[in-house]
Amino acid sequence: MNYKFSNYNHFIEYNDKVICYNAISGAMLTISLEQYIMYNDLKNDLKLLRNCMEEIFGVFVKYRFIISNEIDEISILKFRNRKEIFLNNVYKLTINPTTDCNFKCWYCYEKHTKCKMSNKVITNIIKHIDFLSLNHRISGLNLSWFGGEPLLYFEEIVYPLSVELKKIMMKNNMLTFTNSITTNGYLINENVIEKLDEINLWHFQITLDGNENNHNKNRNVNGKPTFIKIIENINVLCQLLESGK
Repeated sequence: MNYKFSNYNHFIEYNDKVICYNAISGAMLTISLEQYIMYNDLKNDLKLLRNCMEEIFGVFVKYRFIISNEIDEISILKFRNRKEIFLNNVYKLTINPTTDCNFKCWYCYEKHTKCKMSNKVITNIIKHIDFLSLNHRISGLNLSWFGGEPLLYFEEIVYPLSVELKKIMMKNNMLTFTNSITTNGYLINENVIEKLDEINLWHFQITLDGNENNHNKNRNVNGKPTFIKIIENINVLCQLLESGK
């Protein structure tokens, strides 16, 4: 078989390692800096690369950093795009439980009104999802929590509403239910973490403003630094995901 390199390979040097990422397969792995230097010296001759670095060559083929000459990556991307548009019937719903926030970042476009989603709106969301799933208008549900800071109302809105909507999806044999959240990460605690698995909340977008000094100037709680606490919370989440719990 004749091979070629994927056009979507990305390599980032980090300490004595090199992080390898392929944007088509989504594969990510690390090799030593020494291996990467040798790879760079040989990459213009795939046959020589295969002979001299057989193990690395095999790994790159397995994870599609190196692909068959017959593969058209542009066609793959076009197909995925059309499939996502025309065949994906998973309903993506963004919910803002509040526009309020525990931070007061100078550049924020929100007015930080002291408010939360009303019980009437919550009831209507439940009725809406029940109708769509019962009548097979959707094949799954993807919740995306936004704000403001949605974790301000984790106990009152995010958790109970997620539980209810997940029950509806399961009741109507809709097996796809995913949950994601955009948060500053400051309010993540043991109580939140203990309930993540129950509501399938595994995807977090957590924002940082550069290094510790710059971040704390922009993102603080009434002047109180937040960088270290957010980093600690991120580490706890990573450990949780890595353990598979």
